[in-house]
Amino acid sequence: YDGHHDAALRTALRLRDYAPMLGAAEVFSLVALAAFTARFYGQCSRALIKLEALPEASEEDKAAYEALALAIFTRHAPADPSVRRYACPNCDAVVNDWDAACGEC
Repeated sequence: YDGHHDAALRTALRLRDYAPMLGAAEVFSLVALAAFTARFYGQCSRALIKLEALPEASEEDKAAYEALALAIFTRHAPADPSVRRYACPNCDAVVNDWDAACGEC
């Protein structure tokens, strides 16, 4: 994405819909990485929580995710910067920039 970290994050967030086919660990690892580089620490935190909760994650993996989260979130609050939001054309609900579909309709 040639330095366009926000675009990389939007793409990674869309991959969540395909986690059963692509592998949840791979998708949420990519989301965490893209969110970190885009400075969306709230999204990064959620991705790391998902990685820690994966049933296939070993205790070693879980400890590594926890240590990484500690290293990141002692320096950065787990919050996202403001994002562009749009009104759904069908129901006028607020939709985030990276949402593939409206959650209300």
